[in-house]
Amino acid sequence: MCHFLAYMPSVSYLYSLKNVDMNFAVNSFLSKHSVQDSYLLENNRLVHTYRPGKSFCYLSFDYKLTTYLLNRNLQLSGGVGYNTTKTNDEQRKRWGGFRYSLDLMYSSGIFSFSGSYMSGIKGIEFTGSCYSEVPRCYNLSASYSKGCWYASIELDNVFESKHYGKEYVNSPVYRRTVSIKSWEYSPLVTFKLSYNIDLGHKKIEHVEELFDKSISTGYLRPKE
Repeated sequence: MCHFLAYMPSVSYLYSLKNVDMNFAVNSFLSKHSVQDSYLLENNRLVHTYRPGKSFCYLSFDYKLTTYLLNRNLQLSGGVGYNTTKTNDEQRKRWGGFRYSLDLMYSSGIFSFSGSYMSGIKGIEFTGSCYSEVPRCYNLSASYSKGCWYASIELDNVFESKHYGKEYVNSPVYRRTVSIKSWEYSPLVTFKLSYNIDLGHKKIEHVEELFDKSISTGYLRPKE
């Protein structure tokens, strides 16, 4: 079993105005070594094992702007980020790119609406030889709440026919491309309906004590 020391320094800064928030963040993952898959051919058989890899450097830069409108009933957020991963392994190269996000939330009385969008992300694993691609994801939802009733509908990636994450392995003796299907990436429609039943609660007796408010001051004198 391989044990390596990794450093994860990060810093974030938030600046707020009356109806605007701005956030900037830098995250990193740094290690002199990593754990890598190793594929060998022995007697026409593919053998999978692990070996210590070389340096691993991950950097992520993110900027997000949030504004509040319509008496703060409407919230809009937009973000842009860039991530890159660099290794010194021969079979692993620099991998990364830009990503974008957009979020919306609106509430009006008993109704609320929200939506979100996140572009695809690329990355390299620290404990493996896989290059990964996470596809874009988006969501729309609406909810109704009044009295004891609550109903909501949520649409996830509904315009996608094939929504898969992908992994790539590239070694001198073995290459593989895998499509990973997940509920997080697949088209999904969710409807919820609930009713809250009040089963009652224990009543607590309250005794109100009346005081003579006409007396402003009072003194205690010893009995003679």
